[in-house]
Amino acid sequence: MKISVALCTYNGERYIREQLGSILQQSHKVDEIIICDDVSSDNTITIVEEYANKYPGIFNIYRNENNLRSNKNFEKAVQLCTGDYIFFSDQDDVWRNDKVAATMQIFTANPRAEGVFSNAALIDGEGKQIEAEGLWHLVRFYEDEYDKPVDLFKIVTRTGNVVTGATLCIKRNILDFVIPFPQSKSLYHDEWMTYLLSKRQTLHYTTEKLVSYRLHGNQQVGVGKFDDEKKALHDYNVLQDRIAPANFQDYKMLARQYFSNYQKFTEIAKEPSHQTVVDFNKLAAEYVELFLQAERKMRQLSPLRYYLRKLYDKIKGKRKL
Repeated sequence: MKISVALCTYNGERYIREQLGSILQQSHKVDEIIICDDVSSDNTITIVEEYANKYPGIFNIYRNENNLRSNKNFEKAVQLCTGDYIFFSDQDDVWRNDKVAATMQIFTANPRAEGVFSNAALIDGEGKQIEAEGLWHLVRFYEDEYDKPVDLFKIVTRTGNVVTGATLCIKRNILDFVIPFPQSKSLYHDEWMTYLLSKRQTLHYTTEKLVSYRLHGNQQVGVGKFDDEKKALHDYNVLQDRIAPANFQDYKMLARQYFSNYQKFTEIAKEPSHQTVVDFNKLAAEYVELFLQAERKMRQLSPLRYYLRKLYDKIKGKRKL
């Protein structure tokens, strides 16, 4: 059983030493670290080459000729990995020293598992913990409130992705159907794999915080905070059918989310792909119907507010079918 790490770098000199150190200090050792650098202009390459010289036989470093950005750079990195299991890694996080061991325990306990992700602690640019609840709270994955087993496919297709690539490990054999990663700017590689694996019911998780996920101003890709936590939780519960929509505002939120989902799945359906796991055209059609149902409810509840909203959308060019 060979363990690979796919690590993508871009101007990561500030934090890359700490991340590499945490990977190399794992209780369950990794066999190779594949680094794909996306045309860094700082000292990132110099630093990773120092580590490669210090730890011969573990590192393979690739320098892109052109900037590929996150999706295509990770696509390149995972295809260069030769391990049976591939851990995704950002350049600015810190792994708990038993991350690999804890993840492999999940795979062992669940032989059908094709992917495993975890929760993560949140740290700032100086490495200080900044929110006790962790990453899942920030991405609205309220795992402890759900009946088990959790329907991950419904969650991610309704409210958005809850699986952060920096916490994800996959079996290499799934590359047969998850590659190529979509080029859409609105869809990242972790969300793409989450759709496919959750639909196959082969995506598992641990509630442990196996990564310290760093929030700072120079992230190429990251997560943001919600201004109104109470409203975010309410909207989440309405979207997941945990509570019924009760007023015009609820249906307005549903219409906005359903239309956004319709647009996303329509765009994904146009991507070149040989996967047959998820019918994204069917998903887009389902969300068009849900959008129209929410629109009808708004019109019933308040014809004037509905008319003003439609007028605003027309002026702004929004939500046009």
